Amino acid sequence: MSISVFSLFMAFIWSSVFILLGSVLQRRRPIIIYMYFFPLLFISVLSIIRLFTSVELPFTKVIHSKIILPKIMGFLNIPLLTFRGFTVHVYTILLLVWIAGTVTLWIKTVLHYIHFRRFRKHIQTKPETVDNKVSVLVSKIILSGNSMRKVKVIQTSLLSTPLLTGLFKPVIYLPNIPFTDTELEYILRHELTHYINKDLWIKFLLNIIYSVFWWNPFLYLLKRNTDHLLELKTDLSLARQLSEKSRTQYLETILKVVKYQSSLKHHQKLSSVGIGFASSNSGRKIRQRFQLVDCYKPMNWLQKSANWCICILMLVSFFLSFSFIVQPYIDHPPNFNDSEMFIINGSNSYLIDNKDGSYSLYSDGIYMTNIYNITDEPFSSFTIKEK
Repeated sequence: MSISVFSLFMAFIWSSVFILLGSVLQRRRPIIIYMYFFPLLFISVLSIIRLFTSVELPFTKVIHSKIILPKIMGFLNIPLLTFRGFTVHVYTILLLVWIAGTVTLWIKTVLHYIHFRRFRKHIQTKPETVDNKVSVLVSKIILSGNSMRKVKVIQTSLLSTPLLTGLFKPVIYLPNIPFTDTELEYILRHELTHYINKDLWIKFLLNIIYSVFWWNPFLYLLKRNTDHLLELKTDLSLARQLSEKSRTQYLETILKVVKYQSSLKHHQKLSSVGIGFASSNSGRKIRQRFQLVDCYKPMNWLQKSANWCICILMLVSFFLSFSFIVQPYIDHPPNFNDSEMFIINGSNSYLIDNKDGSYSLYSDGIYMTNIYNITDEPFSSFTIKEK
């Protein structure tokens, strides 16, 4: 088992393939309505695991690329300048951009948190909601979820949707919408289900992963899709507990919040620090939530079998993704015999600049192979000739 630049590359490719597949399937109504999106959650988990398992296993087969990868490696190893004996290559610049982007996102996250603390401080100057009905309902739901942590409920006119925040000290913020007792119960159950299921932690970890791999557009897609899947998972959890009439009332509550948001010209957007009851106004996502709840029926054996088949198929694909790795093809010297040994040094060898980031190595006047990184010994001491 080993790790290389090329195994990292394959991890990136396969993780992106899984994310893209999950994104395509998420747009398919049968996956959401009849399979209850469980395969999508499984694919999301596999894509993250694959991203961090960039290893070559003993059975991994090497496939050589003679055109694309050699050109990419040649481009990445093009020397741009030399400063005090240190050569800056293209890959050096890309690495610095990667680090700068990650630091920028971390700074942005800290600024969001500072903004939210000011927002929270302003809100908490107002009294906490002390309606006995709300307090009793919150306690009942928390206890039913086997969690004894206290959850604050605060009402504010600064938000347009109910919002759950706080990894360690959870707070539910309610907008100034005239909710009925039934609507309020659905909202509290929804947000407390997020809290009991640790969805805030899932979102937090995804934000960390995204801040590191920000250059991968598929990671943004995964982050956005997972946010929606967490909403669907919570909706399904409530749909199981509600009667058909209650499910209709629950959907009407969602619609009420969406309409209230649409009626506002400006409102606080704090989705990066919490989970909202209806944070997305996307017509497709709202429609999927409605279809999931409205069409809910207990899963039958055929649906369970289909879910298992898809998950097993994805698991097999996951393991097959380790079966091969693509590496650049390296020319062997003509008439080279593995049993022969030869010595290369600055006195009998030299390099020819191919002008594409690669250098042809010659020893005793005989072409040996192409070199992409000439900053390492012994190549750094070799004479470089023009082609």
